[in-house]
Amino acid sequence: AEERYSEAIQAYDDYLANHPDDIQVTSNKAGTLALMGMNTEAQAVYADLLARPGLNSRETFAIGIGYYNMESYSEAAAAFKRSLDGNGMSRDAAYNYAQSLFLAEEFEDLPNAAMHLIELDPNNPNAYLLAGQGLLNAGQEDEANEIAKKSEELAFVVEQPALQPLAGGGGNLTGSILNNSLDANAVVQLRFHFTLADGTEAGTKDVTVQVGAAESSTPFDTQMDATETVVGFWYEVLRP
Repeated sequence: AEERYSEAIQAYDDYLANHPDDIQVTSNKAGTLALMGMNTEAQAVYADLLARPGLNSRETFAIGIGYYNMESYSEAAAAFKRSLDGNGMSRDAAYNYAQSLFLAEEFEDLPNAAMHLIELDPNNPNAYLLAGQGLLNAGQEDEANEIAKKSEELAFVVEQPALQPLAGGGGNLTGSILNNSLDANAVVQLRFHFTLADGTEAGTKDVTVQVGAAESSTPFDTQMDATETVVGFWYEVLRP
């Protein structure tokens, strides 16, 4: 946090000498190397991590974020895909996988990735645009235009949903609802499904938001209580 990166690397190495199997600390070390501009060294650490057996979806997601921050989008996509393999109902893993495929220009898998994202995050216009880009690059122009148009027809947008896992168990979710074309004071109701690292559903929470005027955003937050840490979510629209 104080940007004393060399000292941080030494502290990580001292710890890892006695705890070599600590995935989180090894990942933190790689992230610090990246902050120092040592991308080659950071990528080597991430590659070593991915070669280890038994990584869970949260761990592979963190590796994907590390690659993404270094603009190594192809490697990021592979890591996010592994995270999705472990937790197929994680909106964040699905979004980052599709976005990484797009930035890596790996368009072959993009339509399916984006369509899965739409299932988990149906009121995200970027999901439709990503699907459109994938279809366009596959030569399916009519289908691309049709699905891209859907992004413009969304009555409201779920903006920047962000899950904060809680160390003692559960997680806190925040976000906002952008009103595109609903009447002022209309009610939006969403059901959020929360998942654990192994993909098991931890429970659901319904969120009700009374929107403001068109083009205004209304924040929301909710907390999922659980005995284990919640690491993923997706939602469905109940109303309107």
